[in-house]
Amino acid sequence: MAPRPHHPTSGARARWLYVASAASPTGSKLRVSRLALRSHYWGALVVVVASGDLNADGAGRLASYLRRVQAGNDIVVDLWDVTHCGPDGTTTLEDAKHRAEAAGWGFAVVADPDGPCAKALEAARATDTIPTYADRHSARVALQL
Repeated sequence: MAPRPHHPTSGARARWLYVASAASPTGSKLRVSRLALRSHYWGALVVVVASGDLNADGAGRLASYLRRVQAGNDIVVDLWDVTHCGPDGTTTLEDAKHRAEAAGWGFAVVADPDGPCAKALEAARATDTIPTYADRHSARVALQL
């Protein structure tokens, strides 16, 4: 892991920040995870925003993240900034949708209609169970019905 210098804005001493790396599945090398996740409340909803690659590694991270925030909450997963969505990503979304239904909570996905996540869900024939919405407002309205 290589240190990156932090440039202070005031006369403070320089500090070093480290970029987090995830171990590869084979354990042979370190690599930087390509999926960023964050969440926030929007009224009673929890909005989870993902950006980057939703490949096997990213799907595992998203699954773990969704399990933590999903308990007792309606969820909107915003995938608009996801650049790649593999089969593991669609499986993760399907599993999260099933958990939400079983618990009686709402689950909606926001994705670019022409983007990789909408296309991956269509290819997996999951659009009947996980409809995608073009914006967060449409997803919120769908969850309030």
